[in-house]
Amino acid sequence: HTMWQKLSLHEQSAKVPLIVAGPGIPAGRRDALVEFVDVYPTLADYAGLPIPSACQGQSLRPVIESPTGVVRSSALCSVAQAGTYGDLLRTPEWAYMRYDGGGQELYDMTPGGDPLQFTNLAGNPAYAAVVSELSALLSSRLAAASSGGLWGSAYCYPGASGTPCPCGGWANVGEGCANSSGAGARVYESGSLSVFNDTLRVHATGLLANQPALLFCGLNAVNAGAGAVFGDGLRCAGGGVVRLGVRTPSAAGLATWGPSLGVLGGWSAGDTRYFQVWYRDPAGGPCASGFNLSNGLALSFVN
Repeated sequence: HTMWQKLSLHEQSAKVPLIVAGPGIPAGRRDALVEFVDVYPTLADYAGLPIPSACQGQSLRPVIESPTGVVRSSALCSVAQAGTYGDLLRTPEWAYMRYDGGGQELYDMTPGGDPLQFTNLAGNPAYAAVVSELSALLSSRLAAASSGGLWGSAYCYPGASGTPCPCGGWANVGEGCANSSGAGARVYESGSLSVFNDTLRVHATGLLANQPALLFCGLNAVNAGAGAVFGDGLRCAGGGVVRLGVRTPSAAGLATWGPSLGVLGGWSAGDTRYFQVWYRDPAGGPCASGFNLSNGLALSFVN
């Protein structure tokens, strides 16, 4: 693919070597999936130091010390290039890529498949179930990565909010109240919270295909973070509300805002803003109000 720098989610660009050497480290190659965030907990493990609870990586000791060791069933990678943002989910069998413009790529990474990634299977109906499964897994992993307390803090959702969802519209923990699909919308972030870099992106999953979705932010968390009933959901963000744009979700119910959100939001280093997504639900949710909201997301910005 004539790639010569880290600018793509494809294997030749995204993959990097990891070499571990030292006293007692057995020689040999490992084919296990790992991530950069695993380096620190690995060093801490070998040094006999505690691994902080906020650390999202995992010790690679099982992989280093055994040819069959496994610590991850998938690995994440993200890239921003020429105004396009994308995420990669790599499993032992598949490489799935999803872009904020709605594009998708799927490659068979098994030894007898397409390891050089020449044939994109994402548009092949025979692989629709694989695409759906990997897309859901990617969304879940991105949401988990952003809710670990390193950047943003999710709030105002079933299981965390003291305000019940209206009309019995409870969804899964971490999501907003249930919509007409039976699930709720989840909002999470990627990129940097640096005001100078302004690379923050806010993502939403569980929206309704082709129904307008509005991202907004406010200066406070409504009802001390418990939210207040609004339509089929809970209003979680309020006070000096700023609208950050309307998106039309993909067929999978995905939408992304950013980067350069700071220009619209007007925040400075040291500020905290509370984000939420409002979206239409004309098919009729639990209360048949015609609209719903995601969970809330609190983000504190730095220089």
